[in-house]
Amino acid sequence: MNIPCTSQYISYNLSGFTYYFYMEEDHLYMKTLKDNTIYGTLKISENIIDYCVTIDSFGVFHLVSISSYGDLKYCIYQDHKWEYRYLTKYDSKSFVFKNLKLFIMDDHIHILMAISNIIHPELWILKHHYWNGSSWSNRKVCDMVTEKYDVPFCSDTDPDGHIHIIFKSSYDKQYQLYYCKYHIFYDSWSIPVKINSSFDDHSHPFILCDSLGAIHIIWSSFYDNNLAIFYMYQEQLNHPKNDWSQPICLSNVNTNSTHPILLQIDNEIHMIWKEGNYYFVTRKNIYEQLWSPSCEIHVENDHKPFCISLLGNQYKSLEKVKVLSSYGLFFENKIFLIGVDDPLPSFSSQGNNSDDTKDLEVDLSSDTNQLSLQEDHFLKIIEEIKNIKIMQKELKENFYTLYEQQILHNKRMDELFQLYSKLHAFLENNPDNFRNKLKNLFK
Repeated sequence: MNIPCTSQYISYNLSGFTYYFYMEEDHLYMKTLKDNTIYGTLKISENIIDYCVTIDSFGVFHLVSISSYGDLKYCIYQDHKWEYRYLTKYDSKSFVFKNLKLFIMDDHIHILMAISNIIHPELWILKHHYWNGSSWSNRKVCDMVTEKYDVPFCSDTDPDGHIHIIFKSSYDKQYQLYYCKYHIFYDSWSIPVKINSSFDDHSHPFILCDSLGAIHIIWSSFYDNNLAIFYMYQEQLNHPKNDWSQPICLSNVNTNSTHPILLQIDNEIHMIWKEGNYYFVTRKNIYEQLWSPSCEIHVENDHKPFCISLLGNQYKSLEKVKVLSSYGLFFENKIFLIGVDDPLPSFSSQGNNSDDTKDLEVDLSSDTNQLSLQEDHFLKIIEEIKNIKIMQKELKENFYTLYEQQILHNKRMDELFQLYSKLHAFLENNPDNFRNKLKNLFK
């Protein structure tokens, strides 16, 4: 049986709109927000097991999904609607699917997915579906032996477009870390190699390629009878020596540290991890090797974080951000990322109360007779407030219906202008461009 997908994605554009992709049960949605207001919610598809979204250099959304019927579908969002084509059909009764990933490099499309036969649920196969600009193909990358509820692999791309994979796989009854790479220039995958030296159990591997091309890897492993976070890296692509560094421990001593993630903000790498219900972070400059002392990130206990990915390199006022996966919080139609929004705002209501009678509260304890005299009066006021709120809601809905049309019109004009500028520059240098190939793809 396939495990429900919990992937969520967020994207910010220059027009000030935020696009939020998420699933409710097996339905996939795209929500549009701006200025703390929801402008629309679009159901993209249903009966979805897993999906992935990315954005290309033109600001166009691409999406891949697999349904409970085994249909692998590729979609592109153009002219405020989704166009799609079916790539292949898997036997959904015999296979389990997990961890769909989508990468757009120039005019090539790469889809990664782990599949497992229900007869051997611990054996996963990494599949690679590939569009080379004119036709689709698919191949097997490698086998992975891991548990049913594990994320089978973690992946990222470097500035040259190579795909890097890190995964854990059972070897001699212990989970070891393996790394492999897709060479975009040779259209080939390297043989997976074990990169850890110890034979302890390893878990939660995570990979990030920074803007210089260096590869950063973190994972959890036992150290002095506790789970600790370890880190290693490989120099940027043009470095004469491509060996992996020696692993170092970055988490706090005498604690159990799990679920580490990496992200880049400007020229800093941030590593965030969990210790029970608490979150910690340490940082380093991409031009240096020294990590900062770890510090706790204050997260209010009444808000449960969820995993979310950022599409593109823009996040609110930040313009050089890479967040493959992070911990997010949703409050008052706004999304906040732990470790990126620093510090996090207070999510408490700060005295606001949705109870319509709050402003009508009086101290009646000194006079019980007064209570009976005022009760009818209060009930009438409450009823009037409710009627006013209903009228306000109706007026607000009518207003936003008109206002949304104006905003969408302005947004489309901005997008068309940006697209025209990009297409003009692109066509000057690339007559056989990606957009023409995408048109042929959906014919």
